[in-house]
Amino acid sequence: MNLEKITKMDFISLIRFVATLLITNSHFGDLYPSGYTLLATGGMIGSALFFFCSGYSLYISFSKTKLSSLQWLLKRFLRIYPSMWMFRIFSWLFLGEDFSWINIIIPGYLFLNAIIIFYLVFYFIIRYFAKYLKSITFLLIIPFVTAFFLQSDRFPDFIIEDTSNCYHLHYFYLFAIMLSGAILAKRNKEINSNKYDLLKLFTSIGLYYGYKGLLIHYELWIFQLLLPLLLIIVMYYFFRASNFIIKKKYFRHKSVQSFIFYISNLTLDIYIVQFVCINYAKNYSFPIGYFGAIVLIALLAILLNYLSKQIVKFAYTKF
Repeated sequence: MNLEKITKMDFISLIRFVATLLITNSHFGDLYPSGYTLLATGGMIGSALFFFCSGYSLYISFSKTKLSSLQWLLKRFLRIYPSMWMFRIFSWLFLGEDFSWINIIIPGYLFLNAIIIFYLVFYFIIRYFAKYLKSITFLLIIPFVTAFFLQSDRFPDFIIEDTSNCYHLHYFYLFAIMLSGAILAKRNKEINSNKYDLLKLFTSIGLYYGYKGLLIHYELWIFQLLLPLLLIIVMYYFFRASNFIIKKKYFRHKSVQSFIFYISNLTLDIYIVQFVCINYAKNYSFPIGYFGAIVLIALLAILLNYLSKQIVKFAYTKF
């Protein structure tokens, strides 16, 4: 079985790199100095960007692969489970973290639970209903909006950010984002991006946070339905602006490209190890805890990524 590889940084690598930084930063609330915890933001933008990248890359992979259906899905899961198993067992044995045997199948991380389910549903849609991608994505609006109004007693939870009370909305929304990535990949056209896309990106981010701030300040919770739409606009201009940015001179240096590409391929491992590292780093005040967490996350993610690749390589040669 041949492994498909990407050997250089592209705009998807850049988006995934940014997504990794935003998601990780959003979990750093307890590591920032008192009064600066608001800097631990960007998690929802990062999640949307990640699932968009996943949908885009998976569609391209599926359309070009020579693997069988089972092999294609197996390759996806082999990227997730070895890393997850190793770190969950390590954390259980040596760090006293909770572990249940159900975690062998269901990781217990919201992010990983979602992507495993999404892989299966995404494959089914791309395999049998690819020509209806836009319609299916649009239809996801119906359960999203319906569930929003049925849970009015839970306001002021943020419908796309609160993962404890609104997880079902969270999943519907992120899967729609994943399908939107596939829609753009299906178009497979050259992106004629320019510097104005970068301006539009910053403007859309400003509108997103500005509107979110109004919702919080004036408690306009019933008007939240505009927030997911603004996030889709942010995601779209990230997509366009990244195509513009990677063509700039300072992104053509091999060292810059190698760094971004390498970190983007550590996304899964960084996510898996970060919670344990952050909990440990909370014992230390800023800046030791903050920078210590970054170093610890990086080292453990690199090690975990290396070990999981060795396991997968061994499995390919033996089986």
